[in-house]
Formats: sequence, C-alpha cells, structure tokens
Amino acid sequence: MHKRLFFSGGINSRTGNILRTRNSQLNSGGNSLARTVHMAKGIKQTPFIRFMQWMSSTRIFSEKRKMELYPPFFLMRIKVLDISRGWRRIRVRLPLNLFSRNPGGVMFGGYQACVADPFPAIACGRIFPEYSSWTRAMSVDFQRGGVSDLTFKFDFSSQQEMEIRRDLEEKGRSTPTFECGFYDKENNLITKVTNVVAIRSRGYIKATTPPADNEFASTTLQDIEAQLRERFLSAMHIKVAPENLDRRTLLARFKDRGLPTSEPVDRDAFEGYLRFMGIHKKLNESQRDELFSLLDRDQDGRIDLEDFLLWWKAGGLERRRGSKEKAQK
Repeated sequence: MHKRLFFSGGINSRTGNILRTRNSQLNSGGNSLARTVHMAKGIKQTPFIRFMQWMSSTRIFSEKRKMELYPPFFLMRIKVLDISRGWRRIRVRLPLNLFSRNPGGVMFGGYQACVADPFPAIACGRIFPEYSSWTRAMSVDFQRGGVSDLTFKFDFSSQQEMEIRRDLEEKGRSTPTFECGFYDKENNLITKVTNVVAIRSRGYIKATTPPADNEFASTTLQDIEAQLRERFLSAMHIKVAPENLDRRTLLARFKDRGLPTSEPVDRDAFEGYLRFMGIHKKLNESQRDELFSLLDRDQDGRIDLEDFLLWWKAGGLERRRGSKEKAQK
C-alpha cells in the first residue's frame, strides 16, 4: 500500500496572530524562509534569528548556496544542483546516509517532505513577484523505498504559468497544484509529490509569506533577463506563446498602454520602457546597459522591433546557448 502524508501551510488559525515582517532574501511557504520573513507577535529577536536574517539578505552567497545553508537543509546535507529559467527548473539532491535512513534502511519520508515543501512556493514567489505565495497543502505518495541518493525534480510548465496568469488577471488569486517528485540514480520515480500553492494579493490576511521584493538582486544576466520577460508579460498582458507573438500584436499592446510605437528605440527611450514596467530603479546602470546590449542584436545602438521579437522568441540566454551548442555538434 502507498502511504500518504498531508501537510498544510498558513498562519496559526487558532491564535489568529497577525504577523509582522522582517527583511530576508529567500521566499517560500510552510516551514521555510521568505524574502521577507514573518515574525509572530511575541516572538523575541534572538542573535540566531538576526543572523539568519543577515544570511538571507546578503549577496555574498548565491540563492542555491543560501538554500543549502538554511539550517534544516544544512543538517540534511542537501545539494542544490540546479535553479534555472527563473526558478522554473529546480533539481536538489537528497543524500542517503546514516541520519536520513529510516529503520527499514531506506530514505526517511520526513526528509523528502521537508525538501519538497518550499520550492514550488519559492518558484511562484519569483515568477509572480507582485503577489504573496505559500504552501497551502502537500501530499506525499511513497511509491518505492529510496535505497540511494534521491533527486528532487520540479518543473514549472509554460502552460500552467499561463493558466495562473489568467487566474490572477481575472480573479486576483490562484491556487495551482504542482506535480513533482524524487527520483533515484536510474531516474525511477520513488516518491510522487503533489504540492498546492496559494498565490494571493499583497496584504492578504492569511498570507504566511509576503511578495518577494528586490527580485533583481541577482547579478547574473540570465536571471535579470528572465525577470524582464516576466515583467513584460505582466505589464502587456501577453497571453500567446512566445513563438506566436507577432509585430502587429506587439504594436497594439504598446498603443493600448500609451507607449510610443515608433522605432527604432534608442537608449533613452529604452529607459522609458523600463520605467513603465516598474523596474528602472531596481536595476543599476550596468544591468540596464547589459539588457540594452542583449536586445540590440545587431549592436547598432538601437533596438528595432525585429530585434525585440527575435529575442522574445529565442526564449532566453540558456535556451539560445543550448541551441547553439546543439548546432555546433
């Protein structure tokens, strides 16, 4: 028989405590870190809590390393293998060792549940930064015993992303269900996880994690580019697949929002578009220069509409690099 465990995240409904926020860097749900960490009333600030807040806000460590250093994960000795495509692809290795084995000699289910809990909510917090997100519920189906290191795999599909965006636009909230799981070294599914994430508007009374702020803190161009694409989708209400966006649709979106439709776009006009999307002040000058250079494909100091469409349909730095490497082979 398959065993199932159910977990839920949220503030304590019996006490109804209103939570106050503290700055932090990681965003999650349930029993995990958030970019802005909620502190329940009456909780005393301790040196350890202040240290954790500093660790979460510092830029010394990458987001992968911060997840590995989060105390529960640090003690479990997890290894974050991959966080890419703006948190749409996540891979985490959970080692089988003396402490992670249950009495039957296989991977302890509690370890798996702990790892599976926060990542979908973190991904939603990154992809939809204007909203709060947290783990609403989770079920864990132990299909086999894990007799080796396990890899947690989470993928955020473009179809589900579009459905969530439609919900947020029409209802102002969404409660998506994600399917993810743990796999062994032979890529066999060991544990199937169903994770339900609540995505709510700012200030939602039951939110356990507020919206991520400073989402452009990363210095990598790939992450900044991914965030730019998200802001463009949100600001322009683009509902078609990237490959189906054409010149006429794009110009119509610009016109509807009072943006200039003349082209090409020089550096000063590019700044205006960034202001419209609300990200101008969140990027330093060097980051804005890198983005402009990325969009100016022929490097003539101006961005033509064709330049933009080529960039948009290419799907980001990672995808273009993969296509280039494949072509070279």
